[in-house]
Amino acid sequence: MKIFPAMDLWEGRVVRLRQGQFDQKTKYTIDPLEALAAFEEQGADYVHVVDLQGAKEGVPKQTELLQSLIRSTRLKVQIGGGFRTINEIERALDFGAFRVVLGTAALENSTLLSEVLNRFGPRITVAMDVLQEQIMVKGWTTTGLGNPEVWLQQLKEKGVESVLCSDISRDGLMQGSNLHMYRRYSTIFPGGIIASGGIHHLEEVRTLLSLPLEGMIIGKALYDGHINLSDIVKLQKEVRSC
Repeated sequence: MKIFPAMDLWEGRVVRLRQGQFDQKTKYTIDPLEALAAFEEQGADYVHVVDLQGAKEGVPKQTELLQSLIRSTRLKVQIGGGFRTINEIERALDFGAFRVVLGTAALENSTLLSEVLNRFGPRITVAMDVLQEQIMVKGWTTTGLGNPEVWLQQLKEKGVESVLCSDISRDGLMQGSNLHMYRRYSTIFPGGIIASGGIHHLEEVRTLLSLPLEGMIIGKALYDGHINLSDIVKLQKEVRSC
């Protein structure tokens, strides 16, 4: 199970959105480099970084900052936000990204997805953002792609190995994640789902660790001090040893 502390970036600053709304950003004073160092110190192996401007505009916008962050850390950096072409993906992987997350591009362009999987395979994660059982695309601003469970099965059949599933209705609210949704999705795509959205206490983490997921992403709860990353890492080790 991979634990991904999250870092969302807007104009070079660490922020968190509320339910995916770009006009509802919580800005944090911590510098992105300091945040990475803190994640390392607390025992993380991975980090999930999103260029929110890129996600909104459909093209990476903070590439220099992403490169600087990757160069500065031993963490495996999974990045997303506006990656929609082969060249953009290849460039990100070349400057050291562990994996690149594709959202809109993967779901709307099957030809591109097939080519990306052929070239980069397990270094690609597909993001599926869900709101009221509908998939949202274009930076969480557009719906209309249909049933998420049908899409999960199709992505699995296409050879996708990792799918980042977010319940937008829970994101940034700290009211708990959609455990029922992750249980369902993990039966369709065992070992390939990354859970995201609303995780805010250790018992919830313990439950997610018991499911056949690839990983989980934790954001606002870390920055607001409701949960400690080192406690999550400790719990993960305890569960592994059982």
